[in-house]
Amino acid sequence: MVGQPLHLLSPLVASTYLLVALLDITYGENQRASILWVIGLMVAMLAGALIFGVIPWKGPIG
Repeated sequence: MVGQPLHLLSPLVASTYLLVALLDITYGENQRASILWVIGLMVAMLAGALIFGVIPWKGPIG
């Protein structure tokens, strides 16, 4: 789930083609404008998952 925002910028997602067509921009412009925001969001989601214990800090001992 943490990587899902970056997946939405891939050319495999049809809704992104609709978005760039409605905004009258190119696919590359959309990716360049969004990539830093998406990476920041992914880091924040990963940090939240670590803080709340969704992803454990250490694996089981033994």
